[in-house]
Amino acid sequence: MTWSRRFRAREYLRGSLWLLPLVGAILGALFGLLGQLVDQSVDLPASWEYSPSTASTVLAAIVGATAALTGFVVTVTVLVVQMATGTFSARYMRLWYRHRMLKATLAVLIGTLTFSFSLLRRVEDNYVPNLGVTVAGALVVVSLLLFLLFFDRFTWRSRRRSMLRRPRSRFSTTLGKRFGRSGRPIWRSWHPTGSRESGRRS
Repeated sequence: MTWSRRFRAREYLRGSLWLLPLVGAILGALFGLLGQLVDQSVDLPASWEYSPSTASTVLAAIVGATAALTGFVVTVTVLVVQMATGTFSARYMRLWYRHRMLKATLAVLIGTLTFSFSLLRRVEDNYVPNLGVTVAGALVVVSLLLFLLFFDRFTWRSRRRSMLRRPRSRFSTTLGKRFGRSGRPIWRSWHPTGSRESGRRS
């Protein structure tokens, strides 16, 4: 594989908004199957046991809540992107769909959905995945905390000052790496020849 193809593949993976959520969905389903095997071989305390109706209700509520929250995250992202591209430039869209917090939030939400749905299919009158139901509840708490962090980060980034500072920071980092300055802003250290001396003389 040539350098140009590797570069295009790397840029595609960095800019892909669906890849990390897809990995989260696959991992959620796999962990759901693994949780059932672990649940059958581990003795849990009585406080962690659920009745079949309770487990089905809890898992169904988790599936519905994560699906709704995923749709809300996508809606907020689309609105912020529209506002940014309408106010500034369409190039700002690249900063949003490459944001790691957005991808991580979608991956955890979709992973929780597939994990809970895989457990919901296994609930029967004589079998309840008690450990999996507890883990699904913990994942919902993690998803909510990650959503709050995502919402706070996107609210902060939607300000005009933050939007103007992000491209300048990326430009500075790129030029700094290009000239071996480890991301140090070049225009802070660069000045025309004789400008500092002329300023001192004047």
